[in-house]
Amino acid sequence: MSARNALRAKAGEPSLWEASRFERLERYIHDTLDESSRLRLKLLNPLGVGSHLVGKYLEVITSRLQFLKTDFNLLSDVESQLDLYAKDMHHSFNLRMAAIENILYEMEQRGQVFFEDTFRLARVFDLMSKTRIQHEF
Repeated sequence: MSARNALRAKAGEPSLWEASRFERLERYIHDTLDESSRLRLKLLNPLGVGSHLVGKYLEVITSRLQFLKTDFNLLSDVESQLDLYAKDMHHSFNLRMAAIENILYEMEQRGQVFFEDTFRLARVFDLMSKTRIQHEF
C-alpha cells in the first residue's frame, strides 16, 4: 500500500490509484465505520499519541528524579563531612591557641623575671652598661 501514490493519484495522476492499493482501505473505512465511529477514532488518535508521550516523558522524569535523589544524598553526605571537618578544625585551632598562649605566658614570665633581676636598686651600676644588659637579655 502506498499513501504517496494515492495522494499523487488524487492530485492529478489517476494511473497511480490502482498501483497505490489504497482503494480497499478507503472503501473499508467508508463502509464499516459510521460517522460517530470515524469521529471517535479521529479523536482517540491524538489522545493515544498524547498518552504515549506522557508515558515516555514520565519515565524520563522518574529517572531524573532518581538522579536528583542520589545527588541530594551525596550533598547531604558532603555537608555532614564539612561539619565534621569544621568541628575538627575548631578543636585543632583551640589546641594551637592554647599552645600559643602557653608560649606567650612563658615569655611574659621570663620577661618579668628578667626585669625583676635586672632592674633592682642593687644593680644600678650594671644598668649603665648597655652591652651587658643586651647580652643578658
